[in-house]
Amino acid sequence: MSIYRRTGSTLEFLAERFTGSEQSAVSAARVDARDGILAVTSPTSLPSGPPHVKGQCAIFDLDDPTFPQIGSIRPDARVLGPGNGALGGRVVVLDRDHVALSNAGFRPPPLSNGMQVPNGAVFVYQRGPTDWTLKQAILPGRDFFGFPDPAPGHIGNNNARGMDFDGERLVVGARDSFSIYEWGTDQVLHPVKAVEGHPQHGGSRFGFVVAIQGDLVAVGSWRPLNSPYLARVHVYRESAAGWSREATLLPSDGFATVNSTGSWSNSTFGYALEIDERGRILVGATTGQRTEHANPPFDERPGTAYLFEKGPGGWEQTQRFWDAEDQHQAEHGHALAFAGDMVVTGAIRARLTNSIRQIGNANVYLVPFGETVCSGSPNSTGSTATLEVVGDRDVAYESLGVCGIGLPPAAPAMLIASRQSSFVPNPGASAGNLCLGGSIARFVGSVDLADAAGRVEFPVPGLVVPTPGGPESIEAGDSWTFQVWYRDDDPTPTSNFTAATRVEFD
Repeated sequence: MSIYRRTGSTLEFLAERFTGSEQSAVSAARVDARDGILAVTSPTSLPSGPPHVKGQCAIFDLDDPTFPQIGSIRPDARVLGPGNGALGGRVVVLDRDHVALSNAGFRPPPLSNGMQVPNGAVFVYQRGPTDWTLKQAILPGRDFFGFPDPAPGHIGNNNARGMDFDGERLVVGARDSFSIYEWGTDQVLHPVKAVEGHPQHGGSRFGFVVAIQGDLVAVGSWRPLNSPYLARVHVYRESAAGWSREATLLPSDGFATVNSTGSWSNSTFGYALEIDERGRILVGATTGQRTEHANPPFDERPGTAYLFEKGPGGWEQTQRFWDAEDQHQAEHGHALAFAGDMVVTGAIRARLTNSIRQIGNANVYLVPFGETVCSGSPNSTGSTATLEVVGDRDVAYESLGVCGIGLPPAAPAMLIASRQSSFVPNPGASAGNLCLGGSIARFVGSVDLADAAGRVEFPVPGLVVPTPGGPESIEAGDSWTFQVWYRDDDPTPTSNFTAATRVEFD
């Protein structure tokens, strides 16, 4: 396992750590971090233990620059029960002293009437003076549908594999349902609500992958086996009336379709999910196509990831991520993470070279942000120039770059900015429109030429803006609008402007 730290717009390697002394049996499967604690699970059995007692969790202290291992959770037969399974199929850090681990195969004791409660449970471990010990076990089948005898026809928690935590509430996904728990001040998970899913999508893996952020829950159905053979992601929203399905997400490229005779061409859209604090949803499709014309069909399948955002017209896909180097079944999108306005995706089977396979990699992408306040005017290319702002809205990262797109090749260009947005048509006989008002900053020292593709990039080092009144630093809570001013021959010499983007900084 490798540990990285974000520095600006890059990930900096810090250390490599192993998860225990019996390393021959250990392979890192799931990780989570919160409050300076990193938890890493492995589903394998230990050489020193019974073969049916599987799974373990190693815990590291990220606040210590040496990243020492400060704990190890290893199950025993009394915890796992007779149903075997593997502890730690999913893991979340609840706080610095509590870690939750799922076990899809846990078989609880029968009820007083002999009825078998569906498999699956979540175990909460608490740090003690010398070790981590079991504090709480949650079983949605009992927590929400009666104890000791659930009512007939209750929603089961079979294969309770999906799990996610947003700092306040935990979502536990099960076959055809998901359950919400709240992390209380008493450091116990309290049941809040169980939501029935879509059992008509039998075998769809609904609930095997879930994500939560505030009043938003996303649930993947990545293996559909009935018409219309579409992998999908269901989005639920909480309101005063309860939880209801708000939308169903599908990729715009159409690669969610499954072959009607089996799942061999399944893109697994929804196999991985992540929601950030802004409500953006990241979806992984581990065997998704990269192009529409793979030859032979479905031979490519390196995997992709998709970003969805909710706008005035509803949910829409705003970006698609893939690695051009991963040509064959790399499983790009197997794991996902947000780091501010940066996206990280994992490909567990990516190749280093043709001779070294399945070494894996992590891919980092900068996601454009900000609000377009006015569009550009057509230039000599016949199209309008657009603008992208990348880096991060969080000023703590000091990461900001502005990119003009669609300029005439080799056109001289300069970045301009202002705290105010405006609209001034054709200033100084320009062919475009100035979208800035008030005091306008000109980044004269960064004048550059557009490349052959019509792109020009401007970094903003240290978040310092050269205003007419002197340099000003961008601070949290500031609003700035950016635009690129460029030269053109259309057909006589003139100037033009890209679209303008306003950014609210955090």
